Amino acid sequence: MARTSDIEIIERHSPKTPNEIRACAHVHSVSGLAVDSIQSIAPDESAGGPYLVRGCGYMNQSFDFICAEGLLVGIPPGFSKP
Repeated sequence: MARTSDIEIIERHSPKTPNEIRACAHVHSVSGLAVDSIQSIAPDESAGGPYLVRGCGYMNQSFDFICAEGLLVGIPPGFSKP
């Protein structure tokens, strides 16, 4: 397990690469939330992620999802699909 101090923090941005676009589309299709931004959390920026994808919900709530290799591998606690 990586520690936060071991990973260089990369700023969130809108999806740019095909892999980032696919990850955001997948999170949107599963959660129903509009995707706000994406951030690579891989230390070597590998092509398949993993990514931290932020979805925006109602009343400015935001949820962070972990998506890797085209799969949604982390769903925030207490999240229920609108």
